[in-house]
Amino acid sequence: MPTSQRGLHRELLELIRRSEGATRAALARDTGRSRSVVAHTVAELIAEGLVVDGAVAAQRATRGRPPMQLRIVARSGYLGGVDIAHDGVAVAVASVSGLLLCRRQQPFDADADGPGALALARRLLLQSFAQLGAPPTPLALGLALPFPVHPASAMVQVPPALASWQNLDPTALLSRSFGCTVRYANDANLGAAAEHRAEASRPTAPQASLLYVRVGAGIGTGFVIGERVYAGANGLGGEIGHSAVVGGSIPCRCGRIGCLEAEVSPTALARRIGLATVDDLPAAAAGRGGVALREAGHAIGRVVAEFSNFLDPARVVIGGSLGTLGGPILEGVREAFAEHGHTEAVRRMPVSVSRLDGGAELVGAVELAAQHLYAAAA
Repeated sequence: MPTSQRGLHRELLELIRRSEGATRAALARDTGRSRSVVAHTVAELIAEGLVVDGAVAAQRATRGRPPMQLRIVARSGYLGGVDIAHDGVAVAVASVSGLLLCRRQQPFDADADGPGALALARRLLLQSFAQLGAPPTPLALGLALPFPVHPASAMVQVPPALASWQNLDPTALLSRSFGCTVRYANDANLGAAAEHRAEASRPTAPQASLLYVRVGAGIGTGFVIGERVYAGANGLGGEIGHSAVVGGSIPCRCGRIGCLEAEVSPTALARRIGLATVDDLPAAAAGRGGVALREAGHAIGRVVAEFSNFLDPARVVIGGSLGTLGGPILEGVREAFAEHGHTEAVRRMPVSVSRLDGGAELVGAVELAAQHLYAAAA
């Protein structure tokens, strides 16, 4: 089959998989292809056993034959997702439909020990499969990494200071351990894609663009335009964590002083508030730590607001371990937008906390695995 034709197979299969029941007319509209081309390609997908037809529920009177909804043929098995942050590892086992069935996470200094972080991900996944009483044989794995990933070469761009990640193949251990393909991408980009899909699944029409900000031990953004994440020419789009903070004085992992992610990291905030551990930050948000967290939100918001002055997104979503605390952090972000927005649209930008319970990156990683699974089938 010609490459272009196979590409159309994958495109249609992905649209059908992500919808609640696409019709041929909707696929023609969304792809810009003629109805005859779409009908022929759908017929091939049905013949290959990848798609089935189903009648649309009659909610209104129609004449003639009702449109037919297309659905992916159900598959048995599991998908896996891994999110490696600078300060911890989280994993999930999901159904092939993307429903997270089991989640585990554990603090870990992934910056200092890249191989150890991948080994921990393996152990957590094995524990998750055991908890479900399922064999550790996922159909595919998705991996979220806290580094830029070049969109063309798929090379991970690790900062020079993180020696343990240099020349490390982030998929080798997981691929050998589970015997499946492992795909990876930048964590904030996966989080942005997951947030956009969650919005698209709601009854209201999805926004045309979305800026997602992961706030934790690292800070990064993912920008969705239409249905695509904009990663930039070299995978560096949205890398705001090393923007300089005025008056900043904390050394950053990159070797500079006063970077945004160093100034508002969980460790820095816990120290500033006088907490014994970062685990106390959620409780501190409602008490004595409120002022410090609000100031941190303002520092983040100022950078993101300047970013939004150029990008003009429809809305901003804050996620990550710190971002999902909401409260004073969210208030600080909104105040910064009101102060530093160049236009009324940016000053009044809808800014909300992720609805994915701090797991946008995991959901995105599982979705990445699902995309591979069905693309390979096509």
